[in-house]
Formats: sequence, C-alpha cells, structure tokens
Amino acid sequence: MQFDRAWVAANQGFQCKDRSVLVPVSGALSVFGDLYSLAIPWIIVSDLKLPRRQKLGLYAVFGFGIT
Repeated sequence: MQFDRAWVAANQGFQCKDRSVLVPVSGALSVFGDLYSLAIPWIIVSDLKLPRRQKLGLYAVFGFGIT
C-alpha cells in the first residue's frame, strides 16, 4: 500500500474528533463497567447460603479487585 498524496489533498488529511465529548463518555462507560463487574459477584454472594464469616471473606476477596 502506497501513500496517495492526491487522496490526502482531496480529503484534507486526517481529522481528529472532538475530545470534549468522547473523553467524558469514555470515562463514564468505564466507571459503569467497573461498578457492574462488582455488582454481579455481590448479588451472587448475597444469595448464597453461607455463614456470615464466609460471605464477608468472599466480599473481601472481590473487594481487592477494586484497586
């Protein structure tokens, strides 16, 4: 594949998108994904019929994933 100067001249090169919208949306989706991935194990562990101490241990193990 060769560099085509005519295409670059006709299309005015590559143009960057406006980051003022993309960066906050990307950050919000990342936070949502993190919270979602923590909520699923939390719900599953809360429904298990385990002693309280074991549940707290599982919450602690999943809590290490926050950092």
